[in-house]
Amino acid sequence: MDPETISDLSYITELTYPPRIINKTSLRRIYAELGDTLDLTEVKQLPDGIQFTTHLSEEREVGKYIIRKNSILIANEFVSIGGLEFFWKKAETFTKKVTETLKIPIFLMQGCVIRILATPAGTDDSRVFIGNMVCGLKPENLHFFNRPAQVVGLRFFFPPKPNVPYEFDLKVESRISDISKIWLENKARFFAPISKNKLSIIHDNLCTTRKFLVENVAQFLNQYNQPMEDVQ
Repeated sequence: MDPETISDLSYITELTYPPRIINKTSLRRIYAELGDTLDLTEVKQLPDGIQFTTHLSEEREVGKYIIRKNSILIANEFVSIGGLEFFWKKAETFTKKVTETLKIPIFLMQGCVIRILATPAGTDDSRVFIGNMVCGLKPENLHFFNRPAQVVGLRFFFPPKPNVPYEFDLKVESRISDISKIWLENKARFFAPISKNKLSIIHDNLCTTRKFLVENVAQFLNQYNQPMEDVQ
């Protein structure tokens, strides 16, 4: 994998808290006060909550802000500008307003999902890179399937440890819509509670989730960067 080709695709974080009573007045206040700041363009009632949405007219990028009685979810899909720090500014603004409005005393757990894209080195086919160069598979190993694979991937799960109170669920796959790209996802869960006065920890956890992809996973894949003629 070529580290220079890494680009961010999605940022998602979900924060769980003790159940709150949510009323329409509170939701209208949140929307009215954040509508312009977050460029909110749509409100959608969900079976268990409400979703505010923002669309960038010139891009595919979509922002979602979901409030449920025991959690909030903030997502930025098809990222086009700004990077993680820009996402965090919006997430922090939304989280502070919801925390204040619903009187949330503490966040019990945080989930994070970071997705990135990268280009494989040594081949223009990410299926070949992952299957042949990383996993060491040969074409004759795959003939039992009687058909070519559209996606080839790996999955790793790293559980929490006593001194590391979080887990990583990692996926490394060839991208369905563009086989020249590697699609990587790190789905993390952080189990240490977060005080309403220490929201910067939410940012730190997002950074930890992304860092594992762009450093640890990138280094793991880089060791297989060799031209196909060298792979025997």
